[in-house]
Amino acid sequence: MQGYLKETNVQGGFGSTVDLSKKGSQWFGKAKHSSTMKMMIVPNAELLHEEKSSQKMRSSDLVISAGAPATPAK
Repeated sequence: MQGYLKETNVQGGFGSTVDLSKKGSQWFGKAKHSSTMKMMIVPNAELLHEEKSSQKMRSSDLVISAGAPATPAK
């Protein structure tokens, strides 16, 4: 089930974007009129690790005071 997404490098920067390929667009056209067709995108280990790190940062409260660096609340 590969070939539904295409990755494009960001011009003049770092990273990339993901979009539907021609194959993905054709599938999506059929799927939006069907209640049984589904596509599941499974993240790789690197993405899962990034998500966990991101959640930890969001869940910790930051204390910011003028002239001092941000530190996690205790």
